Amino acid sequence: MYRRFGCRVTVVQRGDRLIPRDDLDISETVKEILEAEDVEFEMNAECTRLENRDGRVAVTADCQSGPVDVVGSHVLLAVGRIPNTSDLGLEKAGGGD
Repeated sequence: MYRRFGCRVTVVQRGDRLIPRDDLDISETVKEILEAEDVEFEMNAECTRLENRDGRVAVTADCQSGPVDVVGSHVLLAVGRIPNTSDLGLEKAGGGD
């Protein structure tokens, strides 16, 4: 969304796949679609530092390609996900027998 608003976007991904829980083909296709929209990727990255650098946000990461500094105005940090199923009433659905 931010890329379509004209912002430069860099994804710093810890693993070698953008979406590690999905099939490799799906993960690669999503990455290719985003790359076609000029989203940049740093894969196999271990973030080592996050700092305020003269009013901008700087992320330092050790990447497969070597150390990288990504500097921008904002950071979106995603560290995992938990299913949001507690209010679906799944216990009333039955099945599983």
